[in-house]
Amino acid sequence: MLTKKSVLLKTKFILALLLFVVSVEGIYLVSSQKLSLNSFNTTDKYIFCDKFQDLGGKQQCWEDLIEKTLKSEDLDSAFNLLDSLYSNEPQFASDCHGFTHLLGEKAYELFSKNQKFNVSSKASYCGFGFYHAFMESLLRTTGDLNQARRLCDDVGRQSNQNELARLSCFHGIGHGLLEDIPNPTLKGGAETITEKPLAVCVELSQSEVEIYRCASGVFNVLATYYGNPKVGLILNKDDPYLICHTQPTRSFKEACYDQMNSFILSLGQGDLSEAAKFTKSIKEDDLASAAVHGLAGAYGQNQVSKIDYDDVVKECYNLKARLISSCLEGFLLGMIEGGKPEEEYIEAIKFCNSEYIKEDEKVKCFNNIVWNVRATNPKKLLIVCSSIGQKYQKNCNAS
Repeated sequence: MLTKKSVLLKTKFILALLLFVVSVEGIYLVSSQKLSLNSFNTTDKYIFCDKFQDLGGKQQCWEDLIEKTLKSEDLDSAFNLLDSLYSNEPQFASDCHGFTHLLGEKAYELFSKNQKFNVSSKASYCGFGFYHAFMESLLRTTGDLNQARRLCDDVGRQSNQNELARLSCFHGIGHGLLEDIPNPTLKGGAETITEKPLAVCVELSQSEVEIYRCASGVFNVLATYYGNPKVGLILNKDDPYLICHTQPTRSFKEACYDQMNSFILSLGQGDLSEAAKFTKSIKEDDLASAAVHGLAGAYGQNQVSKIDYDDVVKECYNLKARLISSCLEGFLLGMIEGGKPEEEYIEAIKFCNSEYIKEDEKVKCFNNIVWNVRATNPKKLLIVCSSIGQKYQKNCNAS
């Protein structure tokens, strides 16, 4: 017969045994989890995040994967992971530009610690967001404009996309000249807060196109200010382009009209035709075209493979004659920016093949695809050219 003391001892022994088993099992699970992450190839690490059912958990997991891949491998591997996430996670694809921003921030952290890396040609993924965030981080941290200029020139030399990459880097400088997340007690109107950054763009640049690209980054951030009610910028609701009308130079005006795109699109409730109505206040045809080009680009970037492209073509043709070409081109280039990395041309070709695009615009449409692929991903040029009609292949063999 068991005594009270022996029962107590036996109970303590069982509890201790159970704790030991649970501890061992916990250690095994943790090590197994680490092993499973390390055992994945760079491109299939996204599987590790499948254990999270909620979007917030997955997004945090994706951020961690990108950061760890960048630190433990290299920038190219991080872009390969991003490519894989885009291909396999629809929810990731909708904010791919935001994740390239994250990658740019983390890459700058390594750069600031004197860890050198080569700029990958894949830095163009998802609208060149990598450059935007990298330069924002650099200028926010150091304020060194000369270094920013040198880095953009280096990007042009390192990248096989040369001029396109270099100018995207200049756009990133413009981002960095305004705070990405402004102080809610920001003093002054839009003209006041953009005056100095735009002056710096002029001082830093050596050509009109550099001024334009830098200024476009400034106005891109300004548009986010207008969209944030905490900032306190007063908007003329009858003419939200008013800040653009008053710009002193042509480059500033064009950059402003183009980069107010996402904000004006939101005023139109995401409807391209409604947003385009705001351009009626723009007298000059070329400046109105710049505005519609920007609106259609923002719309296209968000609508890749989600809508009927024939409907978009019809919307463009319903606009005033002066705006049709810029609407079609803007949507196409927006699609390419928001398209699947390395295969941006697939949906773009579908758009250009719309039976509702008139022949002269169709030629321009395919020419734009060929030009973009040649500039960003030349190894795909043969595939693209064999996928379009022979009569649209005129620029396929151009040097």
